[in-house]
Amino acid sequence: MPNSVAFSPDGQYSASPIRYNRVGIFRVSDGSLVRTLEGHTGSVRSVSFSPDGSLIASGSVDDTIKIWNVSDGYLIRTLTGHTDNVNSVTFSPNGSFLASGSADKIIRIWKVSDGSLAGTMVGHTGAVNSVSFSPDGSLLASGGSDGLILWTIAWLQPPPYGIKSLSPNAVTSVANSPQTFTSIHTDLKGFRNIRFIAFSVGGTALRAAYDVTTNRLFLADDRGSRWIGGYPPGSPFKISNRHGSLDCQNTTVIGSGFNLTVTWTLIPSTRLSGREYPVYLFMENRQGERDGWKAMGRWTIQHIRDVAVRSISVSPSQPRVGQSATINCTVANQGSLVERDLSFRLLINYKPVFSIRISMLNPNEVRQVSANVRFSSPGRYMVRAELSPLPSETDISNNFLSYEIFVTR
Repeated sequence: MPNSVAFSPDGQYSASPIRYNRVGIFRVSDGSLVRTLEGHTGSVRSVSFSPDGSLIASGSVDDTIKIWNVSDGYLIRTLTGHTDNVNSVTFSPNGSFLASGSADKIIRIWKVSDGSLAGTMVGHTGAVNSVSFSPDGSLLASGGSDGLILWTIAWLQPPPYGIKSLSPNAVTSVANSPQTFTSIHTDLKGFRNIRFIAFSVGGTALRAAYDVTTNRLFLADDRGSRWIGGYPPGSPFKISNRHGSLDCQNTTVIGSGFNLTVTWTLIPSTRLSGREYPVYLFMENRQGERDGWKAMGRWTIQHIRDVAVRSISVSPSQPRVGQSATINCTVANQGSLVERDLSFRLLINYKPVFSIRISMLNPNEVRQVSANVRFSSPGRYMVRAELSPLPSETDISNNFLSYEIFVTR
């Protein structure tokens, strides 16, 4: 039975541990399972939604905490440091921090933005079973087998300036198509105290910037060594290099109170297709104080538009230990494009067991890809077929299909 449940802030979803060390996200209106989060190697003890509803944290008897994207179930990061069961996790009211209580008698506070450890609290003499922030985030209550402790944590309050958020923080789009991101930057002296902000697609020269003092937008050149352009937001110009473009006309800047909000419109070129990239933000105020470069999200730029893994079947459908089983996958070209040099990979429980290079040279072409495998132990196995372009420089595939099988004795 689940020992933890949580509602999303908008009340539309609930989350709870389910079988096989997973977390289930359910639609409240009809009770249907919307998404399954897989990755823990031990049962899940606690789940918590972030205040904006975009993230879920889970704590497990595998001694780890995992932070997931609610929208697509992507595992953002795993937090390690506890040496015993993680019994409770909870987000701070501003969403910047995550607290975890463990059977190792220690409470740890983590920065949500990068997963770094912000602090530890030692004082319990027994397992910590529950942690909870006060509404203003200045206090933390912890309950353990030895009783209740109330902690003062004013040191966790956010700094007077910095990068506040990026949305969406996980997105998939196609090369040569515009993609919009909104970043919010804050300074408690007022948004006019912010001098310079920048957006970077990690490891590439698709790097954009906004100079607040001159109200001008820039893009890095092909080598990423200098800024080019210099046009106001909303002006009818595009700044381009071989990695992509910044659409100035559809890039907007709004300042209000402490916050400066920039909506960036970027168009990646095909040079960037077929990979997932981290997205970084940077800001500097008029006193020269800086925040960044800070990893705030991820951007997958697709190459495959028309080719997809359409089906997976296993024969026999419920193999026995030691028995040879054939996994059959159907790959179909659903459009008119020719796709060359595709990498097909077969994974079992996320470990590669078979790969082949294929091309789809004809419209509406259908191919069968088969592999024979043997299972050494009984249990549940997740079979996953992936397609990605070659050369593949990332483990994230653009196109995949999963299939669950059970192996018996």
